[in-house]
Amino acid sequence: MSSLGGMVEDARMDWIIHLDTDELIQPAGAQEYSLRRLLLDLPDNVDMVIFPNYRAKIDWRDDIKDPFTEVSMFKKNYDHLPKDTYFGLYKEATHGNPNYFLTYGNGKSAARVQEHLRPNGAHRWHNYMKSPNEIKLEEALHYTYTKFSDLTSRTDRCGCKPTKEDVKRCFILEFDRLAIIRGLKESGVFTNAVTSTKAQ
Repeated sequence: MSSLGGMVEDARMDWIIHLDTDELIQPAGAQEYSLRRLLLDLPDNVDMVIFPNYRAKIDWRDDIKDPFTEVSMFKKNYDHLPKDTYFGLYKEATHGNPNYFLTYGNGKSAARVQEHLRPNGAHRWHNYMKSPNEIKLEEALHYTYTKFSDLTSRTDRCGCKPTKEDVKRCFILEFDRLAIIRGLKESGVFTNAVTSTKAQ
């Protein structure tokens, strides 16, 4: 907590959570769906809560204004599936992608604020002085690419051209690369851009 210590102490926070702007915590089972109540009801010896992520269904429509209210279909995290279902339908569920999810699948976490706590990447927390006692609870809803423009907007951030080589600069995951190229080809943008580049 060396880098966060003062800020956390000033805010008098009991818990700190890794959460992105395209994610929501779903505290199902908690009174009034309250995340605060969920965390308050935990035993004092719990240091960290893992929220397995559910991934929003990708919709190629582009008229979604607010994914948090308009998107309702999610792929369950494998932690919440019976093992025979997970292993029995693995090939069908992954569609050739070696990962069960298109993006990350290790969930997000909340940690009880305490001495020696520090972030361990974008998903977990670590304590220099002890192994955190962690439990798994409800899910984090991940609204990844709910519409095609969510995906294409990433190309705007790095200025890449719609070519296989250039797309590698903007997208780390192979799925992202293939999806953007497929989408651009289907919309005609990719074909027109490649044709005009070759003509120059």
